[in-house]
Order: sequence, then C-alpha cells, then structure tokens
Amino acid sequence: MGFADDVETALEEVVSGMPGGGEARSGQRAMARTVAETVEQGGHLVVQAGTGTGKTLAYLLAAALSGKRTVVATFTKALQDQMVEADLPMVGRYIRSTTGRDFSFAEVKGWNNYLCRERIDEIRSSMDQGQLDGLVEGAPRDEVDRIMSWADTTLTGDRADLDFTPTDQTWRALSVSSAECLGTADCPFAGSCFPLMARRQAGEADVSVANHALYALDLRIGGSVLGPHDLVIFDEVHQIEESFTQATCRMPPISTWKNWPSPTNCSSSKNPFSRGSYPWPPKAS
Repeated sequence: MGFADDVETALEEVVSGMPGGGEARSGQRAMARTVAETVEQGGHLVVQAGTGTGKTLAYLLAAALSGKRTVVATFTKALQDQMVEADLPMVGRYIRSTTGRDFSFAEVKGWNNYLCRERIDEIRSSMDQGQLDGLVEGAPRDEVDRIMSWADTTLTGDRADLDFTPTDQTWRALSVSSAECLGTADCPFAGSCFPLMARRQAGEADVSVANHALYALDLRIGGSVLGPHDLVIFDEVHQIEESFTQATCRMPPISTWKNWPSPTNCSSSKNPFSRGSYPWPPKAS
C-alpha cells in the first residue's frame, strides 16, 4: 500500500474507535487521501469542504503519519482548542499504538498568555517595601495573591492552567506582551521564562498549532517564532487575509522590526500582507 492508503486506513481505524463508533464520511476519506498524496508528492493544495466533513482529522492524520514537522494555523481559538484537546490526542494514541513511535504536539500562544517572572519579581519587591506596584493597584488583591502563590508552583505559567479566571486587569499586571519583554539579553529570568520555554517546546513538537497572526509574524521576522517546519496547513483560510493584515497593523514600531509597515499603511500596497503584494506560497523555514 502507498502512503495515501495508509492514511485512509488510519482514518477508518481512528473514526471507528471513537466513543460510540464514529461516522464514516466519504468526503473525509477523499480529503485525507488527497492531502496525503500532496504531502507525499510535494506541492500545494486548496480544499473546500462543508461543515461536518471532518476536515481537521483528515489533514492531521496525513501530516502526523508523514513524519514531517507541521504547523497548523487557524483563525479561531475554538478550533485550536478542538485540535489540542480532542483531535491530536486521538492521532497520537493511534500513532503510538500502531507504530511505536512517539508523537508530540503543542499549542503556540501569544507572549502575554504567560506569567512574566520579571513582573512577579518587581511586584514582590514593591510589596516587601510596603508599596503597591502601579499596574497591580487597580486589580483585585485576592486575584493577585492567588496568582503570585501559583507562580511558585506552576510549570507552565500558562493562564489557561489557572483554576479560576482572573480579570484582564489582573492578568495584564502580571504578564507582558512580546513588545514589552526585556528580551533574553537583559532579563534576569530568561533561563526560566515561561513563554520562551513554551516556544522552545513547540519548536520541537511534531505538530504545532498556532493562529494566523502568529504565522504572519513568524514569516515577517524570519521564522524565529514557530521554528523550522516542513509543512504548513492553514485552516479557516477565508479569514487569512484579514488576520495577516491585522497582525501587520498591530505590530509596534520596534527597532528590530523597523521595516514593519505602520498602521497608516494598512490599506495600501505598502502592506506586505495585502492582496496581490504578498509572495505566496510561503516557503517552509
């Protein structure tokens, strides 16, 4: 059997093993085979399929079984969550049980989804001096105290791992954006930086899941966000022009990104992600 046959067989076994028995879908099988053929032979593929086809599992199986390091970029957080919570664990179980090969995946999030150790240290220093850090001042004190305690035990610093939902004001006081980050050269906590560790882990995963905006950033700054990869899959691609453009416009004028277009150029031909001006398809890093 060829690779496409292997993927189709894998799809049938994974679907049949779903709780209650999954539903066999001809469109899903056809898509999985076509994606597998494209992955094996090289090239580009555009697939349009309706809701309920089972697109995600079809392309994830083909990508995972190929052994190629893959980035999947989507528009919505809901689809990312579906992949990392349901689809990719199923794919991983299948690969481990049938091939004995390990399989890893990771979700790549924006910098400010993680605690900043330097900010935590600043706040603790202020508290030790009987003062209250300006950003913390307006945040609920009980939330700040809970997160400060959690900071001592968490392995990830990921906001999603908290056992409660803090206010945005509280989280902003304890995290930083990539623009606000001191950087590895200047931060005394660079060796244990939560977002940096998450990026490194994602860079070693077989499949990384990100949003369109992060992929746009990765392309713009030379691949340092998502790391080298052999295959990229864009889902919800009807939103990609909008999300790439918004990602461009929102970037601050950081000196290392001096060629990034300013917001005044968002609708003009100077925007590298506007229609007709962007070099497509992107080359894998």
